[in-house]
Amino acid sequence: MVDLAERLEVTQAVRFLPYQKRARLPLSLSSADIHVVGLAKGLAGYVVPSRLYGILSAGRPVIVAADDASETARLVQEIGCGVVIPPARPDLLARAIREASEGAFDLAEMGRRGRAYVEEEADRVVAMERYRALVREMLAA
Repeated sequence: MVDLAERLEVTQAVRFLPYQKRARLPLSLSSADIHVVGLAKGLAGYVVPSRLYGILSAGRPVIVAADDASETARLVQEIGCGVVIPPARPDLLARAIREASEGAFDLAEMGRRGRAYVEEEADRVVAMERYRALVREMLAA
């Protein structure tokens, strides 16, 4: 990513930070206009990087570089919380970042959709209640 930013001569507009402590995560996630989440080619199963949920929780949109068949891409498209591009395509990543910067996407609305999804479907309380319901159902059978 650093090399790409240098090649595109956008180092003044893009900031790369060192590893941040977990306590600072909400601050760093909410400071970006848009995030990038990459998923290596061939990981089209049910892998969803946990950082995606943190980004959505912060109410920020995301550019996902992942196979269309991946759960990550499906989730982002279904929610409408970001843009999906194929993995290993820095040209398309650069284009998506440029388009986002130029206002081609309603980033605020994408962020709202992501946050709403987390609150309604992926919140810890919601997830725990679903697990409890599943265990009750299994015990009843």
